[in-house]
Amino acid sequence: MTTAIFMVDLLAPLWYDVWVLYLIPLFFMYQSAKRPYVYSAIVTLLIAVGLFLSPSDIPPFMHAAANRITGIFGGWGVSVLLMRLKRLHVSLLQAHNELEKHVEVKAIVSSGYSNDPVMTNFEEHGFKAVVTKPFKSSDLSRILHKVITET
Repeated sequence: MTTAIFMVDLLAPLWYDVWVLYLIPLFFMYQSAKRPYVYSAIVTLLIAVGLFLSPSDIPPFMHAAANRITGIFGGWGVSVLLMRLKRLHVSLLQAHNELEKHVEVKAIVSSGYSNDPVMTNFEEHGFKAVVTKPFKSSDLSRILHKVITET
């Protein structure tokens, strides 16, 4: 894909912002590549080469150079941001997994339907205890104490 973009860059006049197309493979690389910096370095080289090999029509050379420098900085900026986003995503997943290891939810199910499958098999559904309605505050207090104090 990058080769095709470079060919378009060589054939297009200098005033075309072809450098924007180099961002497309960079976004695809975000999922697979560990370091898009190498790709950004290659793109930097290709954009610079394209500046000198593209047909120079109307725009002055300095205008085309400024346009391509903007593209180079934009590509590197996207590359850095994508790497930071990837690191943030990995850190978030690690924190989530670590939190799951240390957090245990102690839940109590309550219903007026004693024949409900969740009520009869509450442990299979992740509950620590069951309270059938209507219940007295002393019953709820006893069950809460049991659930809180068990390890």
